[in-house]
Amino acid sequence: MAKAALRHGSQVTVFDRATAEGLSKPELLDEARALGIEVVLGWNPPGAWEREATGPFFDPEAFDVLVTNPAVDSRFAVLHHAGIPVWSEVEFASRLSRAPIAAVTGTNGKSTTAAMTMLALRAAGVDAVLCGNIFGSGYPEQTLTEAALESTPDQVLVAEVSSFQLEWVPTFAPQAAAITAISPDHLDRYDRFEDYAQTKRDLFKNQREGQVAIVGPDVVAPEVDGRAWRYGFPGSKAWVEGSTMHLAGQSFDFSGRGSLVPHNRLNACAALLLALGCVPDLDLAAAAKELSDFKGIRHRMEWIGEREGIEVFNNSMCTNPAAVVSSAATFSGRGRHLIVGGANKDLDFSPLAPLLLDSQVHLYPFGRDGEKIAESIGFSGPCYRTMEEAARSALANAEPGEVIMLSPGCASMDAYRDFRHRGEVFTELAKDWLTHG
Repeated sequence: MAKAALRHGSQVTVFDRATAEGLSKPELLDEARALGIEVVLGWNPPGAWEREATGPFFDPEAFDVLVTNPAVDSRFAVLHHAGIPVWSEVEFASRLSRAPIAAVTGTNGKSTTAAMTMLALRAAGVDAVLCGNIFGSGYPEQTLTEAALESTPDQVLVAEVSSFQLEWVPTFAPQAAAITAISPDHLDRYDRFEDYAQTKRDLFKNQREGQVAIVGPDVVAPEVDGRAWRYGFPGSKAWVEGSTMHLAGQSFDFSGRGSLVPHNRLNACAALLLALGCVPDLDLAAAAKELSDFKGIRHRMEWIGEREGIEVFNNSMCTNPAAVVSSAATFSGRGRHLIVGGANKDLDFSPLAPLLLDSQVHLYPFGRDGEKIAESIGFSGPCYRTMEEAARSALANAEPGEVIMLSPGCASMDAYRDFRHRGEVFTELAKDWLTHG
């Protein structure tokens, strides 16, 4: 973002709480300063990172706007008492973009839907760029700011957007915007679930006439009632019936083609609507055919392999209880070994309790909060210190025809750099078992 602002003729100052010794990529400091970007390290004015302080923290005469990193809690005084306008990255990027933006958010499904939207548009001959925080997905992608800086009017920027990025968006108005699902998450960041849900719905708040709001089957979004493109149920703009998708008066049969698994057909509905919202004359047949061969993205219901009839899936991106339940439902009727745990984000795991009534579901709680999760849902089986221990137990216990899935429902910060690192460790362990037993 700093480089982009510099290219547009701005004077740029970067404030960071970290000291030089605490920087993960110290080489970027020299690069920034060589470009003429002022970098202030160890920036920690009294009260800035608290909720009750009032500042001031900046000289409002010295700056025109504050662009915040999404990791900075929106409740902190430094943002509420900056004395100047505050923007998120998506707000900043949208002001640079010459291309329309298709944006998708949701507690679950947003990364997969974003990737599908990009693929659908490209299959229909549109120059689509995948943007967001989907790194490691297996598809080429850029940050939204990078893509916006180089954008042209004939492109479409497809952006996965988190709730953190929607906290400071006074004008951000995507041409097509979708919310896939809203369920409790990030309650370590938001005081109430409704605060989190409203932040998600802010994706729609600045849209104008001619821009499209796309709403998932279980999403409550009164702000767009009457104008929304609903999907996921008969009679809506797009829905799935068996292996047939009905969309915009056309039907597409996915049976026997590719490997678009049932849990992704709903995401495909959202993706095709996003593409259609940006390109009204979209070649839907070409776009749908492309998605019929969609094989998923890394760390999202990623199929690792099969041995003696036992399938292994890496779903490390699953970081909330609703996603665990949804993942388990994907393989209803089969034995499921679910590896659950890590660092809970102050979420209620009671939705997992009904799984204990299903004799085909086996839980393997692990990590920092594994025992607390087990206790909260009345699980009396063994808990494991690490994900690796839980995975080895699941691999040893599974029988032919059953499924083993890393589906943590928690953040990874207790033991891993991020969800990708956790997924990579699990994948390596699983592949060793698949190869050597």
